[in-house]
Amino acid sequence: MERAEQQQRPDTAPRELVRPGRAGAGIATALFLIVLANWSLHLQPTRYTSDFYDVQARRLFHGHLSVPLDRIGLEAFHHGNAYHLYFGIFPTLLRMPILLLTSRFDGRLTQPSMLAAWAVLLIAVRGLLWHTRLLVRGDLSSRPLDGVDRLMSFATPIVLVAATPVLFLASVTAVYHEAILWGLAATLWTFHRLLLVLNEPSRKAVLVFGLGATVAMTSRASVGLAPCASAIVVAVVALASNRTRGGSRWRHATARLRDAIGCGMLSTRNARLVLLAALVPIGIHVAVNEARFGTTISPPYASQVWTDISADRRAALAANGGSLFNVGYAPSTMLAYLRPDGAQLSRQFPYLWFDRPARVVGDVVFDTRDRTASLTSVSPLLVALSGAGAVIVAHAVIRGRRVARLALPAITSIGATVGVLTIGFIAQRYEGDLLLPALLLALPACLVVLDALFAPRIHRRLSTAASIALVVAVAWSMWANMSIAVLYQRLYVPSRDADRHSFIDLQLTMQSIAPGSIGYERGNEAPTGVAPPRHLHVTGDCRELWWSDGTIWIQLEPLASGQSPLCQRLVSQ
Repeated sequence: MERAEQQQRPDTAPRELVRPGRAGAGIATALFLIVLANWSLHLQPTRYTSDFYDVQARRLFHGHLSVPLDRIGLEAFHHGNAYHLYFGIFPTLLRMPILLLTSRFDGRLTQPSMLAAWAVLLIAVRGLLWHTRLLVRGDLSSRPLDGVDRLMSFATPIVLVAATPVLFLASVTAVYHEAILWGLAATLWTFHRLLLVLNEPSRKAVLVFGLGATVAMTSRASVGLAPCASAIVVAVVALASNRTRGGSRWRHATARLRDAIGCGMLSTRNARLVLLAALVPIGIHVAVNEARFGTTISPPYASQVWTDISADRRAALAANGGSLFNVGYAPSTMLAYLRPDGAQLSRQFPYLWFDRPARVVGDVVFDTRDRTASLTSVSPLLVALSGAGAVIVAHAVIRGRRVARLALPAITSIGATVGVLTIGFIAQRYEGDLLLPALLLALPACLVVLDALFAPRIHRRLSTAASIALVVAVAWSMWANMSIAVLYQRLYVPSRDADRHSFIDLQLTMQSIAPGSIGYERGNEAPTGVAPPRHLHVTGDCRELWWSDGTIWIQLEPLASGQSPLCQRLVSQ
């Protein structure tokens, strides 16, 4: 009896699910590591922005938040007589014990940090999965473990984590990707801790939630604010429902809201602690911002060094009254991130490529519109499941079922996407923020769909056809996200020129195995103007070889040795 009760705890999955969970996490981690390591067995060399957190840490050792301009460059913000970063401080604090002992790894700690964030992400998803299982299927006394539970434990790390744009975040060891990955991981983990507080309130549980919220807010405040907002709502509702004053209508309304949120077990004292645990991380973020820029929330983009250089940035700020945020951007950003045809199929390896720069909807001026492959096109199963999950959770709220406890996290996580949907900047990495609500909503949908798929009343042929469709969708998502990550890593923003050269060499190898269409043109002079993306230009008799990313021409050969092996292979095929 004691063992059965232990297995039903929402913070600990049963032992029977450990082995399939580890197997799935192992496969997912292998995919992540392949991209993160850039197909090598050593830490990646320092590149622009990869040492930002290290620079910040070195300054904090001397009691300063400011950073030297010559180390930060275009990303620096000028305030007073100093320059500052706008990134959260948690990844900086994480590095400080190592940097205190040695300078050997300065600029090379981004990969270990991102691997740590990946581990936190897997732990968070595992915890949320088991908690969601108890909400959807009930405890083990009413619904014993079965094949659906084992399948979910195995498949969730692969389908809902690895086969998503998380792989793209691993493609570049840059401060932007590290911040988003930590924000996603810490926020999901904090949501799980909040659900545990609601299930078994205690000062220790609230303290752990507060620590998680602090990590999330100081990693990426735009998403870290989501669990803090949920906790504030929970605390306010609990305090209001615990009041003995007020009319019957007030008590009835607060009681219904309390039951829907699931905060009925919170005492007044614990509710106050939850409120404090949510407000402190917000206060820390505000205090750091005030110290850096003299602003409460958003950094003053007009004072960024890049603004003085970029005409596009200045135009965007002028069009939006000095801000980079505008609700009018939302139609364009939503189209870029959610359109179903947001990636291009190609006969050229890896056969799926970024779409063209996002189309502008309406009369708005963007700072930057980078190449993107929409979340819907690279992870269609995740998007479909999150849509189904939204319906399931909404229905649970109406019917008063336990799954309604996921409604508040889902709502605040959707609210956390407002930042990337209303900023005048479109980039593939911002889909990491969209994964927050997608993952929260996809978990209950997976359980409901698999329950329906393997129900005894379902015809065997229908079940087989649906299973094949799911496998195909998973395989597509894995290939699509791996392709986008590797293309970006090896061709568009490689850390070394050799990476781009070796990838095109691989394309030519694949061309000989499975003939495709690697187009190239010839001329006596170096190319000018803008060519179609992925196009090659041969100058003279293989005197030079150029590759186009759709915006500029990049010279590939001759190599330092004076040879042009790629060009020779290309023209001989």
